[in-house]
Order: sequence, then C-alpha cells, then structure tokens
Amino acid sequence: MTKKTRKTSKTFYNFLQLTLGTYLKKSHNIKADTKDIDNLKPPFLLLGNHTNFWDPFYMGIYIDEPVYYVTSDAHFRIRSLRFLLKLIGAIPKTKFLSDLRTVKEIIRVKKNKGIVGIFPEGKRNWDGKTEKILYPTAKLVKMLKIPVVVSLMKGAHLAKPRWAKHSRKGEIFISYKKILTPEEISSLSTDEIYEKLCQALAHDEYEYQKKHMIPFKGKKLAENLELFIFTCPHCKTIGSLKSDDNKFYCTSCGYTTYYNEYGFLDKGSEEFYFNNTRDWNEWQLKNLESIIYNSKDNLEENILQDKKVTLFKGRGLKPLKKFSIGDININHKTFNFISSLGDKLTFELDKINGANVQLNYKLEFYYEKTLYRFIFDDSSVSAYKWVKALEILKKKAEVSKNIPKTTVS
Repeated sequence: MTKKTRKTSKTFYNFLQLTLGTYLKKSHNIKADTKDIDNLKPPFLLLGNHTNFWDPFYMGIYIDEPVYYVTSDAHFRIRSLRFLLKLIGAIPKTKFLSDLRTVKEIIRVKKNKGIVGIFPEGKRNWDGKTEKILYPTAKLVKMLKIPVVVSLMKGAHLAKPRWAKHSRKGEIFISYKKILTPEEISSLSTDEIYEKLCQALAHDEYEYQKKHMIPFKGKKLAENLELFIFTCPHCKTIGSLKSDDNKFYCTSCGYTTYYNEYGFLDKGSEEFYFNNTRDWNEWQLKNLESIIYNSKDNLEENILQDKKVTLFKGRGLKPLKKFSIGDININHKTFNFISSLGDKLTFELDKINGANVQLNYKLEFYYEKTLYRFIFDDSSVSAYKWVKALEILKKKAEVSKNIPKTTVS
C-alpha cells in the first residue's frame, strides 16, 4: 500500500476479530451463512446494505482478511476517530460527490490483493428498506473486474434504527453471497451489473419482521424518533412530534402512538394511521412533496424554517470551524442563513451538492467546494426533513427545466 492507504496488519485485524468481533457476535446475537465465500480469496469487492452504525464491523466479523472500507470523510474530521480509521486503512470519500482520490485508493487495494468494503446506498437508511443504489458502484464493478460479494444484513435496522438513541437486543442474520465473477462482469453491460446489484442488496426490514416477529428488547424504544418522523398524520403539522420512552406523540393535536419491541407501532389515540415507521415516512414525504408543489414559486414564501442554528464551515479533512449562529429557511430558489446580527448567506439550490444528515442530527451540504454544517440548538429538530426538502426542490427544478416551452402562434 502507499502512504495514503496504510496496509492493515493481519495480526491487528485478527486481534479485532477476536476481541470486538467476539463481543459483537454474543452481545448482538449475530448469526451468519458464509458457505458461498468460505474458499474465496482476495481481491474482491464486499458490498452491504447499510442500516446500522456497526455495519462495517458486522460485515468484517466473518471475513478472514482485512477489509478496507470506503468511509465518509466526515468521520476523518473527528480527531478521536481519525487515528483508528487510518490504522485500519479506511478510504475517505466525500458523500454523493465524485471523488477521483477515492477511486485511486480502491485500485491500489485491488493491486495489493486486498478487499474493498462499500455501502452502495451511500448512507445509512432510516427505515430499514434499502435505498436507491448509487449507479457509480456498477461502473466501479465494471472497471475493477474482481469478484463481488454481497453481505445482506437482516435485523440490523431494528437492533438500532438510525434515529434511535439506544440499542436493542434481538437477532441479526448476515448472508454472504458471491453474486458476480470476473468473467460475468466482462460479459455484462454496466446497466445489467447495476440491476444485479439492486436485486442482491434489496431488503425490507418490516417485510422480513412480519414473517419472523423477532423481539428487539431495550429501553426508551421511541426516543429520538422525531429526528426521522417529522409530520403528524392527524393534524399534518411539521415539527410537532416528540418522543417519551416508548411513546410518540404530537404536541399540536395530541395524536399518540407507541413503539413496541417488535419495531411496530401500537394504537394510542382513537384514530390510528400507521403501524410502522416505513409507511409513515412514505406518507410524510409525499405530503412534503405536495406542500412544495402547491406553494408559490417565489423568493418570499418560506417552505421550511428553523431558529437557533449554529453554522460551521470548512474544506477537506480538517475539523470544521464555527462561523455564526442564526436562523435558516428555504424557498423554491434559495436556502438562507440569517445570522443573529442580521447578516444573510444565500445558497442557490442548483449549486448545493451532497446534502446529507451527519450523526443523525446535523445538516450539511457542499456549496462551491466548501462544506457547510448546521447544528440545531433544539436537539429534537429533524435535519432529515431539510435534506428531503432540498431533494424535492432540486428534483422539481430539474423537471421544470426539461418541460418544453409552448409557443403561441
């Protein structure tokens, strides 16, 4: 390996498997089917569905050789993590942006007969259902021409949903399947490879749970659910939902439901809308889309707004620096930050890239090669709703551009 990509000591890697790996197997009740890869030697590409903080560790427990994971560069900005990530040879990647540096590092791992670990969704999903696979993954597979293994994790979402504060103990099952050989990759088009990846990585935690009904026991099961579910289905108020132990309720109309140990929702109020967070999320996103499409397309009407937000900014892998405190809002054209002193930063929506949620509650995006991060003073504010609003607005703008203008004769 080069200075940029350190070669992980197999002795150190085996030590991690013996210590952390053994602990995770027992404490998280992990079971696996590895028959398909028992005799597979590196180099190969290891792909997984991404629902849990521990996913990279889960995936690597049953792999004998070190795995070099492609990791969000945001983790490298945390000083306490940076040393460990470098020690295990993690490859930094800027979320949702093309990164030639990352591709070069992956090629170096291949040349050194290593294993590259990637989560093709690009981020942890929020509801246990595999999100859209990033198409560049198929291009990478086509270029590398090394075996592709999919590690499909079932139960990992309910063991600790992305939004949750506390873990729960149930059962996690991991299946390893070799889905592509170098010969198959050579004979398939990139589109055909992409379809195979989508099929192999598809998983819906709630459909799986309906069949198995595995209890996931823990404390305060609903805590922090408002980071994910942000719209009340009864009064349709955005930002009024709160969690308390297993209870999830609306402060505006009183609508109440309860999160149970099977990951489903129980009836609290007389009216009952959804028995799981996946369906609730699908509804709230359609509702948000409807609000955006029915609102006035101008600079004056705010679609969303939140107060008391701290703005950080920076570039590269260096820690971000605090810039100012203020309020944020968004309309059809711009995302705006108004500082407590009245100064205004305006971000044109078509120039915003890589919008995502970091650590479940931090909103961030790139604008003209600078990373901007927004942290809400109220820890219950959903950064997820801002990312989805940005996605819907940008999609609406793209659709508008592609609609041919009619002429009057």
